[in-house]
Amino acid sequence: MMAIPPEVTFDRFLRSQTEYKDGKQDLDRLDSPEMRSLLTVIQQTLNLALLNENRGIPEHREHAPFHLDYINSGISNAHAYPRADYSFIGLTMGMIDQLAVSCVRLSESDAITAHLYKEITPDVRKGLRAILLDNALHFVVSHEFTHIVHGHAERRGAKSNSFNEIADDSAGGTFEDQIMECDADGYAAYQVIANLIGTDRRVLAVSTLQASDKRVAYQDEVLLFCFTVAVAAFFFARTPVEIGKKDIYTLPYPPQVARLNYAMEHAMGWCKHNRPALTTWMTRDRFLSIAKATAEAIWGANGGSAWNSQIAFCQSSAGMEYIRKLGEGIRSFGAT
Repeated sequence: MMAIPPEVTFDRFLRSQTEYKDGKQDLDRLDSPEMRSLLTVIQQTLNLALLNENRGIPEHREHAPFHLDYINSGISNAHAYPRADYSFIGLTMGMIDQLAVSCVRLSESDAITAHLYKEITPDVRKGLRAILLDNALHFVVSHEFTHIVHGHAERRGAKSNSFNEIADDSAGGTFEDQIMECDADGYAAYQVIANLIGTDRRVLAVSTLQASDKRVAYQDEVLLFCFTVAVAAFFFARTPVEIGKKDIYTLPYPPQVARLNYAMEHAMGWCKHNRPALTTWMTRDRFLSIAKATAEAIWGANGGSAWNSQIAFCQSSAGMEYIRKLGEGIRSFGAT
């Protein structure tokens, strides 16, 4: 008896056990040849990597083989579905479209492109748009991967069927939910920056940005910049957290400033051991400038003030206490 292909199992699972009754997305039905090509390459590349994952990592929990696929839905979300037969990672087309629009806005933002320190031609903007979307999607997949291999599903108990990444927060959450999200952010950030700068992926990225003839140090800086903007674009896909209107400890996700800061800590940890010059280049002021420009490009006219309000909270006594407890929770979670 022939085994049922994972994509067929995924489609049946979506239709029968989730709200996604239209099942998986058939990429051949997409109108955009560019998007069809990008999503096909990402799916093939990451499914191969997931198939060949290192099973000898002590911190990883036992899990079924992975399969990444796309969900035919306009809802903006990403999911990790741990099951007995497959560990599914599903990205909705709504989320992909939302991130694609954000990446267009970012590539057209002069405040963003100013960080490239070169002549910004239409081709450079197009290349930047492609690199940002590619890395944002890589980060999302790595984030969902971590939810499964770090045992977050087991900790969540009855809620473990799915992790909602962008959908409405109205149901609320717990502080442990926030800790697991930061754990997934940090692990994903380390994996993505390592692959972007430290593997053959850099060759295509540098070429796409028309920087192949530049010195290696400049290439590294540009790639770290793109990583930072791409990860921020995913975090800013959620509406800004209005700190003060809700108990911050009952939100399902930390505010964007906390998530981005924690992800960058892990990324800079990789840089410290592999590209130490980048730890000097990515100063606090440069990081804040990049983050604010990203917020303004995605959130609109009020993006800068929304970002500044989160910074102000983190600098307050209540904010510093929250960050301290979040850090302690993450370290405690990692120890278990």
